[in-house]
Amino acid sequence: MSKFNKNRAPTPWGALRHVKKINQAGLIILLVLALGAGIWLNKTAWRHRRLMWQLQAAVIAGGIGFIAGRFTAGTGSDE
Repeated sequence: MSKFNKNRAPTPWGALRHVKKINQAGLIILLVLALGAGIWLNKTAWRHRRLMWQLQAAVIAGGIGFIAGRFTAGTGSDE
C-alpha cells in the first residue's frame, strides 16, 4: 500500500462492474427503442411526419434557447 491510500476504504470493484452492466443494458434498450421508433415513423403517413418534424424542430430550438440562455445569463443577482 502506498502512503496515499492508507486511510481509504477499498473500492468495491464488483459494484462498479454491476453499474457498467446496467449502463450497457440501458444503452441496448435505448437503441432498440430508437430502431422501433424509426420503423414506426417509416410506416406513418406523410402528413403525420410533417407534424413530427415540426415537433422535433421545436424541441431542438427549445434546447438551443435554453443553452444559450444559460451561457448569456449573468452570474450575479438582478436586484
